Amino acid sequence: MIMQDGQRIQGVVRNEDNFSIQIMDYEENLHAYLKKELREVIHEQKTLMPAYPDDVLDKQQLWDLVAYLDNLRGVSGEERK
Repeated sequence: MIMQDGQRIQGVVRNEDNFSIQIMDYEENLHAYLKKELREVIHEQKTLMPAYPDDVLDKQQLWDLVAYLDNLRGVSGEERK
């Protein structure tokens, strides 16, 4: 999104209608803007997650991470019952 003064605002769109847009920034702060006060709204199709090289985790660390995340999913699923 580009403000009238040229300032670029980046974040995740949380809500949008014909007149306004709400953006959550990288620090998880919610900002609301009227579209008439903006120069341009750009909907980028990329993630906010930073890119990591393939060698950040070795094979065992990757397996451990996946097992940990899978375990979290299982715990939350049991808690909902």
